[in-house]
Amino acid sequence: LGHPHSRALELILPNVSFKNNECEACILGKHCKSVFPISSTTYENCFDLIHTDVWTSPCMSRENQKYFVTFIDEKSKYTWITLLQTKDRV
Repeated sequence: LGHPHSRALELILPNVSFKNNECEACILGKHCKSVFPISSTTYENCFDLIHTDVWTSPCMSRENQKYFVTFIDEKSKYTWITLLQTKDRV
């Protein structure tokens, strides 16, 4: 997290100027995500295309699993989530 908005800082510290004081967190916060173009490709069967990603959980599970992998079928949108102790288990 960065800091409060400049107007809030000016209320707290009225004798300090916060004009034109861009910090790294402010600059990064203004960036936009790139949007993928809409695909015209259609898939006739389940499992023709599977999207997958590996995530890190902020805390361990009861079984000492810190990572999880997601699989999403493009056709059916069915989603599987599998918990993992280490990333090399993918």
